[in-house]
Amino acid sequence: MNYCIVDIETTGGNRTGNKITEIAIVKTDGKKILETFESLINPEKRIPSNITYLTGITNEMVSDAPKFYEVAKEIVQFTKDCIFVAHNVFFDYQFIKREFLELGFTFSRKTYCTVKGAREVLPGHKSYSLGKIAPELGIKNSARHRAMGDAMATFELFKIMNNKSKAFLKNQEKQLNIRANIPANIDIETINSIPESCGVYKFFDSNNKILYIGKSTNIKNRIYGHFKVNLTKKRDIELKALIKSIEWMETTDELAALVIEACLIKKHRPKYNVRLKSRRFIYGVFWDGEKLTYARKENIDQRFVLVKNKRAAEAKIKYIYEKSLGIKFENILSVDTTLSKWRLVLGEKAFGKRIVGTLFDLEYPSEYFFLTKKSSHGEGHVRFRVNESALSKVEIFDKEENLTFSMSLIEDPEVKTIFMSHIKKLKLEKNIEIKNDTRNC
Repeated sequence: MNYCIVDIETTGGNRTGNKITEIAIVKTDGKKILETFESLINPEKRIPSNITYLTGITNEMVSDAPKFYEVAKEIVQFTKDCIFVAHNVFFDYQFIKREFLELGFTFSRKTYCTVKGAREVLPGHKSYSLGKIAPELGIKNSARHRAMGDAMATFELFKIMNNKSKAFLKNQEKQLNIRANIPANIDIETINSIPESCGVYKFFDSNNKILYIGKSTNIKNRIYGHFKVNLTKKRDIELKALIKSIEWMETTDELAALVIEACLIKKHRPKYNVRLKSRRFIYGVFWDGEKLTYARKENIDQRFVLVKNKRAAEAKIKYIYEKSLGIKFENILSVDTTLSKWRLVLGEKAFGKRIVGTLFDLEYPSEYFFLTKKSSHGEGHVRFRVNESALSKVEIFDKEENLTFSMSLIEDPEVKTIFMSHIKKLKLEKNIEIKNDTRNC
């Protein structure tokens, strides 16, 4: 069995809008190098200065280099009948696959990831990034962040892993085996390319209709869970039989995955999602200057807390009064009498301030971004936009501040509860900053 160890350099980390600037391929039988291929590639767009600083590849260097379509045939022939190997294979494989799709060609190879493999075959390292694990294993790389330098370093790592023959073969079988419990119509390359990271996924039927939307801190493992042989619930068995295609997105942060999943479920209402399909909330509780009251959302011109119906509004008002004053009403008829007494005790101004404070404790800080950082699920950060007392947009940025995803959000109490409860958790972990941001969103 032969392997092609691949590394690419690009104009940016996000596949959308970025292009390959260099590619290197090392063909091996797992022990020795059989052939090599490398080429700079003209990306047909400018290389950002920060990328040039990282890789050393300048716009002048690629100006006379071949464009991707000019080396595409050679790449296909060079990698034919080989397993596609890379350090974080999802990045390199999907970038190359996208370049081919733009040419109208489907590039498909079995894949093997040396990051995942090294974690199992070579346990005990603090980091499995190529820049960290290579020196620890005595692997020299004189051309870090250049395609051939990194491909050769990955080859040396692959060779060390291969010497751990039993562990390596077990791990390789785990990554490459076409498991019997995966639906026959799902391409194994698709399954292999799903990242083991935080994100949201969708299952589609043969008519491209969404069957199910899910999220996980490890979407690959979660998707595998839907394909287990020993499923017992009728609903799960039916879902598995109907799945014809899968889509997913990485979200960097768990909060983004939670909120995006909830909003997508409410928007599409997939048949096999049970939770979070309730209708949107249309009433708002607000302070009219003298008392808490409620009205339909579109009739309110100030900040408010959303509720589902009139009964829920009355219950919410009672709850806010109780929480503000530290009391418990015996029944709803006692509210007016009790509140009159408290107005006299506190004074009208102090009374209103206390009630409004509790009301807005249930609300978002208006016109603010919530910026989550220090994520354990990937590099980059997430911003949430609050506009006119409603959660309105989520944006995901990579470590280079490139916008990789943007989505308008649906505002209702269930999404809000998910959001606010996780915000409290992030504050405790000191993984969040709340910043006033006047930029348009």
